Amino acid sequence: MADETAMSETAPSTGASDGERKARPDPVIVREFPTLGKYRIRVVKSSAGPRASTVLDVREYAKGPSFEGFTRRGIRLATLAEVRALRDTLEAIEREVLLK
Repeated sequence: MADETAMSETAPSTGASDGERKARPDPVIVREFPTLGKYRIRVVKSSAGPRASTVLDVREYAKGPSFEGFTRRGIRLATLAEVRALRDTLEAIEREVLLK
């Protein structure tokens, strides 16, 4: 799965001329969980120096004739409180049998 996680995003750089873009460093995959349909669940750490952060990333992974990679469809949870709130919500859905 290294080929799927090695894709880097580009971001506008400061001070670049003629529309040059500076590539963001590839994120470090701390742990990857089994896929859930078309979604990938990963704990990702940005490798951006002093502002590095670790997040839970749940994101759609698309494969098609002209594109393969992660899409913008997904969520990133940056704190344990956010993860606990999501867990509590999922438990309530299960307990109340809101989905079949």
